[in-house]
Amino acid sequence: MSAPTQVARPWRATARTVLQVGIPVIIGLGLVVPEIVQIILEESGEAMPESVRAVLLGAAAAVTALAAIITRIMAIPTVEGLLRHHLSGLAADPDAD
Repeated sequence: MSAPTQVARPWRATARTVLQVGIPVIIGLGLVVPEIVQIILEESGEAMPESVRAVLLGAAAAVTALAAIITRIMAIPTVEGLLRHHLSGLAADPDAD
């Protein structure tokens, strides 16, 4: 029995998750949300502090890092075995035994 690719190449799975989560989160929290907030504030005659964008980018980085950590943990062979045994729908290869 060969290991699922996530288990055989855990860092590749982690890097893919960083891209899959990081790109949309950074675009959403770093670019889109600040523009929406700015438009709303301009309508009321106020301006968004520059620190808001930094906080949102920090949140995007934290979400991306957390997703990468969880992906790496899920790629540990023991965790994969536990998932396959107890929660087969979450295993990388639920039919392997």
